[in-house]
Amino acid sequence: MRNELDSNYHYGVDYPYLQEVLERTGNFRYDLRTILKDYGLIYRRLGLRPSSKVLDIGSCIGSLGHFLKYGGVKTYGIDLNSSAIKAGRELFGVERSNQSIVASAINLPFPSGFFDAIVTEDVFEHFPSPEFAGSVFAEMERVLNPERKRMYHKITVAEDTRHIEADESHMLKWSTDRWSNFFEGQGWRLVANPNLHVPIMGKVCLGYFLIQRAD
Repeated sequence: MRNELDSNYHYGVDYPYLQEVLERTGNFRYDLRTILKDYGLIYRRLGLRPSSKVLDIGSCIGSLGHFLKYGGVKTYGIDLNSSAIKAGRELFGVERSNQSIVASAINLPFPSGFFDAIVTEDVFEHFPSPEFAGSVFAEMERVLNPERKRMYHKITVAEDTRHIEADESHMLKWSTDRWSNFFEGQGWRLVANPNLHVPIMGKVCLGYFLIQRAD
């Protein structure tokens, strides 16, 4: 996801990640891995419950909201790629608990304190500058319920050499440590190892930042 003012990069129907998601969604093994991730890393660690409201920034086709609805969660997704949102509606149908709109993270169209959780997946590395990332993070804090203390951000980090150079729209090619320092600079701290060992997949997955308010 990128702000429409920061680049002429076009996130449309041909965006490779969108094509990959559409190709894989519906495959049993892919969907199962997605469900396990969503409920293990997001639902459980963020302390979600039925009636929780989640903001999914860079929601693509809305897979997160589609699966979290079975836990009673209402998800609001935003993305700059209108083709992704259209494809999600065609794939999943109209879901009252999973709504997506075209919007920019730099100016979130929601009232302050509205959400119980904020989630991004492969979003921060697309921002054009540290200053822009900081401004977006401030918007996330604005719309998060002040009584809620955690966020979840999956980021393509520099150590992920397979993917960091694979997408020309990756702008902030930072290491895990630098991203950790960024969040600490915003007043948040890591509460889990961002390098996730997944025995069932036999590998280590990088860039899973579960963060909590430092106060």
